[in-house]
Amino acid sequence: MERLKGIMVEESAKGNYVIVGGDFNQTFPEADGLFPATDTSNFVAPVISDDFLPAGFRFAVDLTLPTSRLLNKPYIQNDPSAQFYLIDGFIISDNITLKSVATVNMNFRYSDHNPVILEVVLGRSELE
Repeated sequence: MERLKGIMVEESAKGNYVIVGGDFNQTFPEADGLFPATDTSNFVAPVISDDFLPAGFRFAVDLTLPTSRLLNKPYIQNDPSAQFYLIDGFIISDNITLKSVATVNMNFRYSDHNPVILEVVLGRSELE
């Protein structure tokens, strides 16, 4: 994460638009507690440190749906013991306008992750 942070700062200082996205294998600070661990003997996603983001950056995450599930057993929809996570999302620089970020609920049909779609405008805008 420190190497990523350095690259983000370096590219932003050059005036570039910076979008970092994917599976962070960590919960975003604003998502902490949304999908609590059902069994701590399995993977528990740590929370990204509150002070991780450099100045001029922000997270872009959809807090309404889980983005990942634990692979300790076959997926059965509505299984109360299923473990979910919100570990997929984006980091964007402040020279980018966030229009939307949305998790597509595929019910983990094709993967242990649901897709997350980001829509932005390069540059600052009155949209925000």
